[in-house]
Amino acid sequence: MNKESFSLQSTLEANFLNVILPENPEIDEIAEKVIREDRPDFLIAYRDVNINGNITLKYKLINTIALAYSDRNMTKDQFIVLYMSLLNPFIQGKDWFLDYHNFCIDERYIFLDKQTMKASYIYVPEASFQNRDEDIVQFFKKIFSQIKIVNDPAFQVTMYQYFISDHVNFTDLYQLLQKEMKADMKTAEIRMPKVPEKPEIKNTGTKSMQPLAEQNIHVKAVEAKAEQQVENSPFDIFDTGKKKTNSGDSAINALFGGKDKKKDDKSGKADKKNTGFNLFGKRKNKKDINDTKEEQLVERQKNAEMQNVYDNAFESDKTETPQQCSDITETEDEGNNFAVNAYLELLHSEIPGAIERINLNFAGPYITIGRMSSDETKPDVCFNKEFTRIGRKHARIERAGNGYCIIDLGSANHTLLNGNTLIPNQPYPLENNAILEFTKSKPVKYRVVILS
Repeated sequence: MNKESFSLQSTLEANFLNVILPENPEIDEIAEKVIREDRPDFLIAYRDVNINGNITLKYKLINTIALAYSDRNMTKDQFIVLYMSLLNPFIQGKDWFLDYHNFCIDERYIFLDKQTMKASYIYVPEASFQNRDEDIVQFFKKIFSQIKIVNDPAFQVTMYQYFISDHVNFTDLYQLLQKEMKADMKTAEIRMPKVPEKPEIKNTGTKSMQPLAEQNIHVKAVEAKAEQQVENSPFDIFDTGKKKTNSGDSAINALFGGKDKKKDDKSGKADKKNTGFNLFGKRKNKKDINDTKEEQLVERQKNAEMQNVYDNAFESDKTETPQQCSDITETEDEGNNFAVNAYLELLHSEIPGAIERINLNFAGPYITIGRMSSDETKPDVCFNKEFTRIGRKHARIERAGNGYCIIDLGSANHTLLNGNTLIPNQPYPLENNAILEFTKSKPVKYRVVILS
């Protein structure tokens, strides 16, 4: 099988993934040239280095997180974006003369952009690096079995029925996801309220082409005629002004509301009590409202039944998730064997307001550590916005056997354990009295306390 050796390297410049090729490698020169000169967006750039006759491919990682350590709870939209980005290289790779068998399908070495959460692959243009079609299909099934779509269980059941079929076609799957995305976008457009268009004001006046002198004569004649009409008017000039004021008040009331509007409101109260409006502004009576409530109740019960179907379908085929730091697995009974007292104790922080104690007796498989983002989203352990050196998704602590491990999630300012900088996306065991530091500059320092 694959003879390549993978290793991660962290430097001041960036993080790198090194792939050491076997001796006398058979390089696909066409693919190598295409990647150098016209690299597609779904591939990570690399450069080859010759060390003692061995060729090493260095892939530069920028602002990424490994697929193995990404969150498995996601919305339908997030799932579609992730899966379409995972499928895209296998469908469009041929346009760049790439063999899809040479894409690395190891979860630890598929990287997601932290902003868009789209996947990027590494491509090893070497003959011995070949994945079988069966392995590729199994990879996609495994990833799906670990994901839970939190807002649309019916869609997850549909996807599950597709994956358990004998014939999985990537093109059909991609088109299915694309169709769902377009349908969701169309629904969102319908639900979005339309902004009223500004009324078009037409200028009905016509520009006079008369000479300026003739225009002035015409204006004076009109003014003189108006004065004569005022003198001959049987009404008092003050009465006329009062009438104008009343008409102006009526216009103001019509625009901004007034006594007339209040009268209209009183006359319309009886109708509002007995009627309602649906989403598109159509009146409906009480019976329609009750029917809508009954339909919503039936829809909720239907979604709950679909969720139970999906949970039962996966009950007998649970696969091991990558949220573990070693080959040691943990059963549900072993979860009770964790230390009663396990926490991180604050030793030093140059910025006031640091969390004094971080409890490690969490219920789930891991906790995330980071800083509150501008949109107020929070990790499990959340530092306030003053801790700018700590990333929004800085690190996470997982359970491993009867202990714990820490993983740096590609943070810009790094995580240190006993003074050593952690390589991103790699698990490191936590031992009692170990010193853990978040960020190199202005660090927040903790001591690991694990009491048996």
